[in-house]
Amino acid sequence: MARQTPGPAATPVAAGPVLLVSGAWPVVSGGGRTARSGPADSIVRKLYAVLAQCQRRMGQRAKALAACAAGRALYPDDVELLFQEALERAEEKDGVGAEQCYLQALANRERAHFGSVLTGLGSYIARSNLARLYFEQGRAAEGEAQWRAALAEAPRFGPAELGLAELYLAQGRWPELEDAVGHLGNGLAMPLEAAVLRARACLVRKEFANARRLLAETITQYPREVWPRVIFSHCLLEQGSDPQAAEQALLDILELDPENAGARHNLEILRERTELECRRSRSDPALAVCHWSGVSAAEVNPLGQQAQL
Repeated sequence: MARQTPGPAATPVAAGPVLLVSGAWPVVSGGGRTARSGPADSIVRKLYAVLAQCQRRMGQRAKALAACAAGRALYPDDVELLFQEALERAEEKDGVGAEQCYLQALANRERAHFGSVLTGLGSYIARSNLARLYFEQGRAAEGEAQWRAALAEAPRFGPAELGLAELYLAQGRWPELEDAVGHLGNGLAMPLEAAVLRARACLVRKEFANARRLLAETITQYPREVWPRVIFSHCLLEQGSDPQAAEQALLDILELDPENAGARHNLEILRERTELECRRSRSDPALAVCHWSGVSAAEVNPLGQQAQL
């Protein structure tokens, strides 16, 4: 989704003051006056973190990493800066760099100082993101250990429970998955995620009718949510028996999210396959029904996984 890029030089910070990039130092301006801040001022480390976050969200990745580097030159163990750098390096597919930042944040060597930092940033939130990184690298055992450690620190932290559930799904650990899904739907009040996970489990087990039923119910309950529609389209594509319904499911996704690259990719493949079957049917009508095979697992482009915090 495209983001509106603000004008150069200013990024809002809270209500009133703004951060200006001027030479080597951040400058705080507001209320008709401007003041330069030095490294000893508690606001400076916060401004570097805010600047890096804003630049990352605007897609200015090189500038975001430069802001992190400049900030960490002054505050090498600052948790917010380490966290922002980890997010940026993960997006840049620098798994080693992201892992190092998360581990350093967890080491918690930062000196005490005045500031406002999100609770858990240097503990269970970093652990959960590190677990996601490990899981995506195929290091499932390390990911599971970090997710369990995160839940030991914060038992109601939903992203960690969700991560464990996805790991159980990938490994076919059905009883543990059902326990995790029950916890998500009841104790953690995440019924949408729980319903989609149950449907994905049915899909993995080739229980297409059950998957379609669960997803149809979920879509009815959450009509503006894209993720259940994405899984519904995967179900129809993998089953391969109703290309028209699959096409409509993909069009429904694009109506809600026109920039959804996965849906566009799958729609192109589906239409290519349908056109190929039409050509075959014109040469031999018997092929019109028996040769539709759907889209292979490799061609289904799964977007919509839970993003890191």
